[in-house]
Amino acid sequence: MRRVLLTGLAALVLLCGALLFVPRLRDARLTLGAVLARFGVLVGMESQDVDFQSTDVTLSGTIVFPKQSQPTASVVLLHGSGRVTRMLWLARLFASEGLAVLTYDKRGVAKSGGQFEGGLSAASAANFDLLAQDAAAAATVLIQHPRTRNTPVGYIGLSQGGWIGPIAATRPPPVSFLVLFSGPVTTVSEEGHFSDLAEDDPKFWEAHSRAEVAEYMKSVRYSDVDVDSRTSLVKLRVPAFWAFGGRDNIMPVDLSVTRLKELIARGQSQFQYREYPEYGHEVVVFDFSRMSLSQPFKDSVEWIRSIPGRSPALGAPTDDAPTPR
Repeated sequence: MRRVLLTGLAALVLLCGALLFVPRLRDARLTLGAVLARFGVLVGMESQDVDFQSTDVTLSGTIVFPKQSQPTASVVLLHGSGRVTRMLWLARLFASEGLAVLTYDKRGVAKSGGQFEGGLSAASAANFDLLAQDAAAAATVLIQHPRTRNTPVGYIGLSQGGWIGPIAATRPPPVSFLVLFSGPVTTVSEEGHFSDLAEDDPKFWEAHSRAEVAEYMKSVRYSDVDVDSRTSLVKLRVPAFWAFGGRDNIMPVDLSVTRLKELIARGQSQFQYREYPEYGHEVVVFDFSRMSLSQPFKDSVEWIRSIPGRSPALGAPTDDAPTPR
């Protein structure tokens, strides 16, 4: 028994040493820190809890700062659907790359005031407008904060944030950029129609072709009070980057890419996107096969760093990003 304990202790020491000193395991260190942050523990990183007003309620969040004194940019994280608390794990990952990140509990969740909207009303125009006001209030915090007010400020949205981010970015305060992970460039009805078919099937794309899905999408029943992300995107004047997973079974990627190509062709040349065939709806993950953070995460960081001189490679065909269908 003693030998087993000593062997286990030695293995633990070796693992800790590798995580601390082996350069290739940097992403593993960041991921471990993100896991701890998911439980509200931030290691080796400065943070500040903040309360701020939006409409008639008080929202509660945390700003996570990078280790260096001056962030290269500052971002507000926008939630996906559901009762989502502040996303400290994701904030930590971006802060590790030199960004200051404000993440907050969604309206009506955890320490944030207000009424949480669930069910069908969660995807209504009224609720999206309210959540966009919350996002704008959070951006104002960063614009006015002494450590971030001289940095470019933008939004990073996940999933449902693909509707919220563009609305917020067309309103005061002015922001510098927008990044969307699996953000729909569709109507709510179109997204719901696709997810009704595919969401409960983790192996959906192994049994269905793109052509079959395109044919199925012709039968969408549109709501009279539908929300279309393009309503805001046509007004947007700041650069924006979308990261799509080619195996997404929640959001219709092919339709979103088609819509983006149309917007770009009509003059929104500041829009860029990239499709990652091996990823699903979750594109910010740890890739165990490569012992590194996902390529969508890395590309988004590089894209933010390139503002305003954005890389022309993103949004164009590459080995990793085939021409969108």
